[in-house]
Formats: sequence, structure tokens, C-alpha cells
Amino acid sequence: MLILERYPLLAPMLAQCLFFFVMGLITVSARTKAIRSGEAPLKDILLGQKNYPQKTQQISNAFNNQFETPTYFFALAIMAMVVGIQDLIMLGAAWIYVILRLVHTYIYVTSNYLQARFLAFFGGIIALMVMAGRIAVWAVFGI
Repeated sequence: MLILERYPLLAPMLAQCLFFFVMGLITVSARTKAIRSGEAPLKDILLGQKNYPQKTQQISNAFNNQFETPTYFFALAIMAMVVGIQDLIMLGAAWIYVILRLVHTYIYVTSNYLQARFLAFFGGIIALMVMAGRIAVWAVFGI
């Protein structure tokens, strides 16, 4: 039996991990380019990243967002696997969350259109609420 057949929630978790590492590399690349080009002199960024050029800062902020709600995503997914809740509701909500994180980041680093970015962010929060709710239903009612 393949491990992903036994633990299907690992697939969206691994996708979120891959996305994190890709965004980390993109952020390092953007920051390095800004420093080498002189757009971000070292003396201006030593005590904080807010002195990078706007585009580099957008990318950095999008990467930093990967330390916020994804923490809850991983906690909920691990809880679900531990107690054996890997049904269509949990798996669907997990994939929706990961997809909306991708959409949120894409909007953040391109147009940065706040309303669209917020909708993607809030949709991800709803997906996390579904995951938490599914665990709560199992914990309270055993179903």
C-alpha cells in the first residue's frame, strides 16, 4: 500500500511544503538581486527588511505569510491523521486551503489587488474552519 493511500492528507501537506520552499527560493533570489543591483544597500536592510524595493518587499511579505495560517493547516491535518479523519470533507478542505494559498500569493506578488487577495485569504480561513469543524464533530459526536 502506498503511504499516500493510507494517509491522503500528506499530499496537500507536501504540496504546501513544496510551495513554502519555492517561495523561499524566490524570496532569496529577489532580495539578492535587490542588494546586488544597489536598490537595497546593506546599511539600509541590516535592521529590517522594510527597506527593500516595493516588488521585493511584496515577495518577502508573501513568503512571510507562509509562517501564519499554514501553521494551523499543518496542526489540523496532523490532528486529523492521528485520529483517522481523512474523509472527503477533510481532504477537500485541505486541498482548497492549499490552492487558495497559491492564489493569495500569486495575487500578492503580481497585482497585489487587496480585495482579491483578501477573498483568497478569507477563503483559506473558511477551509481551515471546515477542517477544525470536522475534527470537532468527530470529537463530540464520534462521527
